[in-house]
Amino acid sequence: MKVIELKKEMDARFDQVDARFTQVDARFATVDGKFVELEERIVTEGERTRRYFDVVAERLQDQIRLVFDKVMAIGDKLDRYIVKNDAEHDGFRGVLDEHDDRLKHLEGR
Repeated sequence: MKVIELKKEMDARFDQVDARFTQVDARFATVDGKFVELEERIVTEGERTRRYFDVVAERLQDQIRLVFDKVMAIGDKLDRYIVKNDAEHDGFRGVLDEHDDRLKHLEGR
């Protein structure tokens, strides 16, 4: 094989390699475009998820506040029943004490 033939063969191979690199560069450009698109989708989805989470958190806060208000109202109502029960208990105790005194008085005769 002569040098000139070797050079032609090497040039042909380099042309093939250059063509392959051109294809690889085109693929990289496509992949880069897909990465940009993917990053945009991730950012968009992140923003959408954040807005949805904010709405859910706000609803949850409202529900927690409602439950808290109901618990406080029940506590107040229970306190009123306790005061009323104590008053009624004192009244019953007075009646029973009077009844006990009357029985003792009758038994003392």
